Amino acid sequence: MTKFTCLVALLFIVVQTSFSQEKYSRIKITNPSQQAVNAILSQGIDLSCGANHQGHELIVELSETEINKLNQNNIAFTIVQDDMSK
Repeated sequence: MTKFTCLVALLFIVVQTSFSQEKYSRIKITNPSQQAVNAILSQGIDLSCGANHQGHELIVELSETEINKLNQNNIAFTIVQDDMSK
């Protein structure tokens, strides 16, 4: 019986993790300096596809992981739309 319980629990965990998705948010960076842009690029965040430059603002959709990278590099931004799936 315990093997069956463990198997069901393991199956449940595998199914849960396979359906979990990272949240994406639309953010705005006002007046990004060249140093900030270089820091963003050095973190592997792609600005060539999907990034929108409106005047002095950079608007881009990023995952939670990418947003954490911005925070770690002290890059100021504003969240325009918190969850892009809604």
